[in-house]
Amino acid sequence: MSIHRFLTLEETKEILFYDNENGVYVSGGEVLIEKELDKIFGFKLRTSDITEIKNYVMHNTYVKKGRSTLILISSIS
Repeated sequence: MSIHRFLTLEETKEILFYDNENGVYVSGGEVLIEKELDKIFGFKLRTSDITEIKNYVMHNTYVKKGRSTLILISSIS
């Protein structure tokens, strides 16, 4: 199982994930979550389960866009 770091921009509700190779957060967090869930659970999850998991990640990783995001990224890294 892979471990990923996520953050969600409050203004857009876009889920970003940390790209270890480049050292920055990038878009595509929702797709990454879906791929990881598919690897782990396959067809055992319903669409509503996947949506609930993505919403959980989103609600627990909100940050404001701009300077505060940069501060958070620095403190997480």
